[in-house]
Amino acid sequence: MKYLSDEINSNISSIVDQKFETVLVDTINRFVDFFNSLTEIREAFPDYDEKMMILNTENARKICDSINTQIDKHYQRNESLSFEGLFPELVDHLDNLLSQLEPIIKVEQSEARFKLLDDDKNIIKLGKRIKIPLFKSQQLVLKLINPVLKVGKLNPIKLKYWDQNIPLRNVASYYLRNNLLKKLSSVYEDVFKVLSEKSIVFWRYDESYDEEYISNFIKGNSPDTLRESAKNPESLILELELLKKEVKSKCLITIEQCIQEFYKNCPKVDTIELSKSRFNDKKISKQLNDVKNEFNKTIKEWDNTLYALGEEWELNYDLESTRYAGIEVYYKFGKSLSVKNKIQIYPQFKEISGTLNFVDEKLNQSASNMESLERLIAYSKETLQKILLSSVLPNLINSISDLRLPEMIDAAVQEVKNQLVSITEKRAFVKTTTYDKKIKSSDIDEIYPREFVSFNTLPKFLTSLEKIKENSFIELKKIQSELINLGNMADFSLESTITAASTENLSESETKGIALEGIKISQDKQEQLLVSFNDVCNNVLENLRSSVAEYIEEMYDLTQSSKIMEIRIQLAKAKTKAKAKETRDRLFSSLRNFIPIVFDRGKAYYKKGFRFYDVTRKQLGLTESREAITSEISDFLARANTSVEKLPYIYRRLFQISPLENDRLYVSRELEETHLQMAYNSWLNGGYAPVIISAEKGGGITSFLNIFIKKLENKVTIKRVSIKPSICNQKDVLGILGEIFLPEKFSGIEEFVNYLNNEENRQVIVVENLQHLYLRSVKGLLCLKTLIDIISKSNKNIFWITSTTLYANDFLNKTIRLNDIFGYNIFLRQLTSGQIIDLVKKRNAISGYNLEYVPDGRTQRKKDFDKLSYEQQQILLEKDFFNSLNKFAQSNVSLALLFWLRSIREIQERKVFINADFEISSTILNSLSSEKIFVLQSLVLHDGLRVSDLAKTVHYSIEETTQLTQILYDDGILVKNGDVFLINPLLYRQTVLILQTRNLL
Repeated sequence: MKYLSDEINSNISSIVDQKFETVLVDTINRFVDFFNSLTEIREAFPDYDEKMMILNTENARKICDSINTQIDKHYQRNESLSFEGLFPELVDHLDNLLSQLEPIIKVEQSEARFKLLDDDKNIIKLGKRIKIPLFKSQQLVLKLINPVLKVGKLNPIKLKYWDQNIPLRNVASYYLRNNLLKKLSSVYEDVFKVLSEKSIVFWRYDESYDEEYISNFIKGNSPDTLRESAKNPESLILELELLKKEVKSKCLITIEQCIQEFYKNCPKVDTIELSKSRFNDKKISKQLNDVKNEFNKTIKEWDNTLYALGEEWELNYDLESTRYAGIEVYYKFGKSLSVKNKIQIYPQFKEISGTLNFVDEKLNQSASNMESLERLIAYSKETLQKILLSSVLPNLINSISDLRLPEMIDAAVQEVKNQLVSITEKRAFVKTTTYDKKIKSSDIDEIYPREFVSFNTLPKFLTSLEKIKENSFIELKKIQSELINLGNMADFSLESTITAASTENLSESETKGIALEGIKISQDKQEQLLVSFNDVCNNVLENLRSSVAEYIEEMYDLTQSSKIMEIRIQLAKAKTKAKAKETRDRLFSSLRNFIPIVFDRGKAYYKKGFRFYDVTRKQLGLTESREAITSEISDFLARANTSVEKLPYIYRRLFQISPLENDRLYVSRELEETHLQMAYNSWLNGGYAPVIISAEKGGGITSFLNIFIKKLENKVTIKRVSIKPSICNQKDVLGILGEIFLPEKFSGIEEFVNYLNNEENRQVIVVENLQHLYLRSVKGLLCLKTLIDIISKSNKNIFWITSTTLYANDFLNKTIRLNDIFGYNIFLRQLTSGQIIDLVKKRNAISGYNLEYVPDGRTQRKKDFDKLSYEQQQILLEKDFFNSLNKFAQSNVSLALLFWLRSIREIQERKVFINADFEISSTILNSLSSEKIFVLQSLVLHDGLRVSDLAKTVHYSIEETTQLTQILYDDGILVKNGDVFLINPLLYRQTVLILQTRNLL
């Protein structure tokens, strides 16, 4: 039986085509347009070209941002998306069409309803086994009744199959609306599965542009092509065009299937095979709602899938944009540095080279005699000072500072940080990489990419850049220091040549050789510094590139869904770790403040207890002297002198032990200089300002005064006298002071004071070595008191500066309260170990000679020494050497220089080989007798004495004193300067230590 007309069948196809197929085709077209749009944008993507990286990278980043905008629009989540919204008239049109059918039709069941069919279910077969006998019984009864009816002239009952009432409209609604919608839902799902798949394929293709570009930067190689393996977008679009045809085909097949199901099942309705109650209005309506709800679910979940896909795709381009920004920062940094170097740095290096070449040419000119050569050298020195020292070198040093490399790195860091704002704070995330199925809303999680980059990836990058900044700052400071040394090197070599010409018995060629050697060393140093500067710049660029590459490579992890969970766990751990570190740092800070106090107190109690134990043993005679004075000290001095004689003249002069005349090798004492300047300013303003300066012997008082006086020499008249040796006669005081005012002569102290107080004679007078103006004996302080009287009576017109050794100052202060007499008491603090190291290194740097530390047997026996690289070995050996030097010198500049000279093994090809293998025990003097100790005490307090004066201070006879000093001299404990005995500088520390131990200082 034909339940539906051909018109209805045709109209169903038409409705599906207009109200369903069109929507899907439009959706496919939207994807086609989207892919075409991205393909068009990608056509402008630049090639990887190292020569145009700033412009190309900026364009690549802009393309990423543009694509990201397109992705955001295309895959935007539609919260209001629903079946009714997508297919608003589909159900209504089907209802209108099916409403033309009769609600119920009564028809005779077909023969098949009374037969057992192969596709019948068991329950149906059971029902038919009951139905068929009943039907046959009925037919049998009718066959028996009909003859009787015919006899009675009644109409016989027609034999036929049972009737059935088919709710035709509802059955049609069930199969041609509800079931059709259900099957169309599958078509919808198939289409969106393909669209999702094609989106990922296109994504991989599109992503290959950026990965190729970034990969080339990371590798630093020639451009690679990654897109060959990616699917061509034209083929994807062609496949989508075919998909539109597939949609039509699938819809027609679906309609045909539903019509076939309708025709197959309609004859079964209201039979034992298919109950009519299934097709009542209520159930049909409920089924429609269920189908709609399921369709809605499918629509929303596929929308979720595409939304999540778009979110990940957008995240990729957020990060790609940030990665491009990092690359762009690197190339901008490199270009800026290159431009600055070409404009600011290289021309000045060239000018230095030109100046040194000019001087070299001048020195190579022939000279008629020594005088002519000296004039030539003096002219060369003047040229160097005028051009190199006064102009080019200071400008170059300032230009290197003006590069502001640390600030450039900070600016690069800020640019990278600013770019993080472009990363969306929150993104959707699902645990899939395929996006080939529907995604429930509950399966969509959230990640915070900006937080992770800021908290985990960025700090590593910032740490690496901080290290680059720190290293470059140190290296540039070193180069600036070496540039200062370069100027000093050239100037000092010519200065040494002039000195050698006047003091050494050298020929013209030998004299010229010293000058030329110094200039040659300076030229080589200039070339070396230019190479070093280029190395610093290249290392900065190389390390910055490496850091940026690592940064953008780590950021790639955020684009991998498989790693997102791991990253989230890392982020949680990182936050916990940071919080724990903060707590731990607070605890350690408290401990750091507390432990030193405990340690210092423990150390003090230990030393006190040990001293008490040691003294008690000595008092009881339980301690034997285990050390004796040997010839090691005199041998040391002999070897030192031999080493010095082998050194080049300029090197010897750099390390000579004498006061400094200029600030070339001076170690600044800012605090003491400030106090002395305050005293001078006070004197200028009429204040009471006599100054006494004290320091340990060899502490640099004379050099300190030389530098300060040099600053005043153009402002005020300066007279200076150094008292040597000790004087005890008051007349000698007037004689020594009068010598600096020759040809003026003074008959007495009063006349001298009146002369000093004359307004025309306002000036500065420097008197060094007050320790030579007294004797620790009866009437031994008269000379010192005479000077003090002169100072007190003339301080308004004369700015008095005096100096004395530390221990003489302590003695005189306790005896006559010396420091109270002076307006300003300045103590030169000991130089730190670091200052001593810098002082020695600076001298060697000015020489132009490179250093190599030679290991001794003890160092070589260390297990891990041979495993170290050459650079690491040198760092270790340098540290060990200067530990030995500081232990020996203990802030004494003279001893430090002596130790350095003694430690030189050889000089080859402008390289100094250094090794320290000398040590003097701190207890070497412990075995001396009390008489000898008293002699040492007097010599420390007076800084050297003649035997006659020494005898007065120790209250021994001349014979006894002579015998004691001779023994000490023979043992190397004392040295002689004329007829004055002094403590051997090598044993000065040990002498002070034993005197302090015995409470004699």
